[in-house]
Order: sequence, then C-alpha cells, then structure tokens
Amino acid sequence: MKKFFSGISGKIYGGFALLIGVFAVNTVFNYIFIDKNQRDTNYNAQISQPSIVAINEFQVIILKSQSYTNSWVKTEVEDHPDKKALPLLLNDDYPEIKQKLTNLSAEWKDDKQKVTIKDALLLFDTIATKQKSVMSDLKSFDDYQDAMKIMTVGGMVDDEINQKITKLNGKINDLLKLQKAEANVSIQNMLSSFKVINISNILANCFVLVVGLVVAFLIVRSITNPVNGLKDIIGRLSIGELPQINIKSSKDEIGEMVDSTKKFVSVLEKRTDFAKEIGNGNYEKDFELLSENDILGHALNQMRDNLKKSGEEDRRRNWITVGIAQIGELLRQYNNDASALYDNVLRYLIKYLEANQGGLFLINNVNSNDIHIELVACYAFERKKFLEKRIEIGEGLVGQCVQEGEQIYLTDVPNDYINITSGIGSANPNCIIIMPLKYNDEILGVLEIASFKVFENYHVEFVSRVAESVASTISAVKVNETTKKLLEESQMQAEALKSQEEEMRQNLEELQATQEHQQRMERDLKENEKKLLAKIAQLEQK
Repeated sequence: MKKFFSGISGKIYGGFALLIGVFAVNTVFNYIFIDKNQRDTNYNAQISQPSIVAINEFQVIILKSQSYTNSWVKTEVEDHPDKKALPLLLNDDYPEIKQKLTNLSAEWKDDKQKVTIKDALLLFDTIATKQKSVMSDLKSFDDYQDAMKIMTVGGMVDDEINQKITKLNGKINDLLKLQKAEANVSIQNMLSSFKVINISNILANCFVLVVGLVVAFLIVRSITNPVNGLKDIIGRLSIGELPQINIKSSKDEIGEMVDSTKKFVSVLEKRTDFAKEIGNGNYEKDFELLSENDILGHALNQMRDNLKKSGEEDRRRNWITVGIAQIGELLRQYNNDASALYDNVLRYLIKYLEANQGGLFLINNVNSNDIHIELVACYAFERKKFLEKRIEIGEGLVGQCVQEGEQIYLTDVPNDYINITSGIGSANPNCIIIMPLKYNDEILGVLEIASFKVFENYHVEFVSRVAESVASTISAVKVNETTKKLLEESQMQAEALKSQEEEMRQNLEELQATQEHQQRMERDLKENEKKLLAKIAQLEQK
C-alpha cells in the first residue's frame, strides 16, 4: 500500500481521493447552508413580510377607529360617513385582521413578540368595547342634546380610549421595528450564508491548488504546462476572479480537470450574472439549472420568484395607494366646482391607467318625468350614438350598468361600440371598464374607460375604489349645490318680504296722516258750527 502511494499514479489517485473528499465535504456544507437559506427565505416570504403588512393594517384600523370615535362624539348627523365606517371597522375589518395576526404570530420565532401582539389585540378588544359603548350612548339626536351625557362620553374618549390608543400605537410601532429588524437580520443571514458558501468554494479550490502542485512535481514534464495553467486559473478563482481558460484539453485525467474547471468557471459566471441581475431588481432573469438536483440553482430560482412576487405585490399596492391619494387631492381641490371636478378627475384617471379614452356619466333627475343619463365629462371621447350626450336608463352598456348597479368588464368589445382615434386612424379598443358610481346604495352615474391594453385585476380594483370616492364627492357636491340654491331662494324671499314690509309701513303712515287730517277737519267743522249757531242765537235775540 505504501509502495502504491509512493508512485506517481498512487499520488495522483491519492490526490484525486482527497479532491473528492473535499468536494463531498464542500457539497454537504453548501447543502446545509442552502437548506437554511431556503427555510429563511420561506419564513421571510410567508411569515415575516405578511406579518409586517398585517401589523401595518392593524395600525391603520387603530388610528381610523380613533378618528371615527372622535368624529362620533362631535357629529350629530346620523348618516355621517365616519358613523357608518366605525361599526364596519369594528365588526368586519378588525376581526379579519385579528384572525390574520393570530395565525401569523403562531409561527413567530420570538415569544416576546407573540406576547406583545396578544396583549395588543386584547387591549384593542377593550378599546373596541369602549367605542361600541360610545356608539350605544350617542345613538339619537336627543342623546347629543344631553350635555351631561356628552361630557361623560367625551371624558371616556379622552381619558380612556385615546390614551389607550396612544399606548397601543406605541406598542405596535415597537413591534413593527422588531419585525422589520428580524426581516433584515434574516436577509443579512442569507447574504452571510452565500458568503460562507463562496468562502468554502474558495477554500476547496485552494486545497485543489495544493494537491495540484504536489502532483505537478511528480508527473512528467509533458503535462507541466497544463498543470501550471490550471494552477494559475485556480489561484485566480481563489481571489474571486473569473478568468478565461485557454488550456488545450487532453484525453487524460488532466484534460478532464481542464474541462471540469471550464465548466466550474462557466457556472460561477452564470450565477454571478444572475445574482447581479437580481440585485439590480431584474426578476425576469432566467437561470438554467445544471441538473434536477442543482440545489443552489433551485434555491436561487426560488429566491428570485419570492422576491419578484413580493416586489410585484408591493408595486401594485403602492400604485393603487398613490393613485387614490392623488385622486383624493383632486376631489378636495375641486369640490366646489362640479364641472372642473368631473374634467380633472377623468383626465387624471385616464392618464394614470394609461388608457386611451373615457367618459363620466351622471343621472339627470331634475325632472322626475324625464330621468335619463347625461355625459358630463369626456377625455379623447368619440362616439356617434352619444353626440347628444344623453342615454336612457337600460340603454346600451352604460344604461345597463346604471340599471343593474354592477360593474361591466369587457375584453371582447363589439366593433361598432367605440372607436379610439389616433394620428394614423381609428381602431376598436381591446378592453372596457364600466364602473357604477354608487354611494349609500344609490347609483349616481358610471365611469367608462376604454383602452388598447387589457386591464389587470388590480387596475379594476383601483377603478372600483376610485368610483366610491368620486361617488361620495359627487353626492356631497350635489347636496352643496342644492343647499346653495335653497339658500339663494330663501334670501330672495327674505328680500321680497322686507320690501313688502317697507311698502306696508309707508302705506300705514300715509293712512295715519289722512286720518289725522280728517280729524282736524271734523274739529274745525264742529267749531264753525258752534260759532254759526251762536251767531244765529244772537240775531234771534235782537
């Protein structure tokens, strides 16, 4: 055995045995870290990130409930939007997010965080009970006229509800920081694991370098150059370079080593390029697996898919949030000018959706005997059958949407329905959304949007949420216009009454003056009559 290993062939076989052992150990080592990374990735995607989103949603519910409760105490109007939103928030939204947080927290690694979220939910249950008590105590208009009740309920809101919400919000903020820190630690651990894998590969390559040098001194001069070339390549790999391999392969063990090194460098280049693309946010980058058992390749692909899914969901959610916020700003900016409101909201919506044209239709019920649908705003709109801007309820898709109160989403648009005109002609759209403008179960009109591109589900969701906000604002604008009109009529009637009172006062003064004049004439006649009778009496005596 000793003689066998003292020869060149024995040393070569021994060297290869050592190499195989190193590769085996390195493979096991890599598998352990890759498996850990896979578990960390799954935990981050399925538990950590959804937990952060759910905690954010819980915090929004807490703050909204505080706002709605304060509004409940201060607002006597029974159908105020905040009064309608608070029961829905407590009875629908909160139980749903509570269940979600309960399920997610069961998988958390930190027991302290589990206790924190459990305490937070229990505290909000207490707050919700108090808020329901506020709703119960202030139900009717008479309740708001009871100063003592208002004082008691307001004190409870200030001293108990708001203080507890402040305390609860602090807990939630601390919990969010812990969750985000835990997610960051998980990501850093994954990156560290990849560094460890790279180091292990470098160490393995260093070992291969040492064995190669030993074997090089024992083999014939005919293979010295290839071995030296491999040594140089492996050395450069050990310091993180990806060199070009120009060594000619031979039909022996050395040639196999050359081929393996080329393949190894090629794999490292592909994985390096893949990692760079993922780091730059290119989640569409394809990665070719070495085989079905390419564990690192599978892990990299899974990481890419998870990051892509998470990034796409965040992008869509942020897109909807930004759009709704900007629409809300337009609604507030033009809530006193109906025409400007309709035009600006529709124009923004079409541009934000990257659609081609659209229209805003409202129900005209000024004349109860002639209720119809009217086009009040349009953007790049061309439709022959709507030149008069009037549609009967139930007529066409717009009329059908008003009649049924349900959205219409079409990707197979009739050829004669709409033509989108461009600089080179006109064509039929590929997609249409007709969304009812519904407020308090009342249909106020519809939004119609046409586009060459087909809208995705989150686009439709965005239009639906925008339609709710637009309908609410339109309802408020109509109420304001009606109130303004009634106020103007009331002022005109007051002015007319004031004018009539002034005229009556002047007539009364003239009548009094006439009566006084007549009374003076009667007194003068009576005095003259007495004087005349006296003179007659004197004449008769004479």
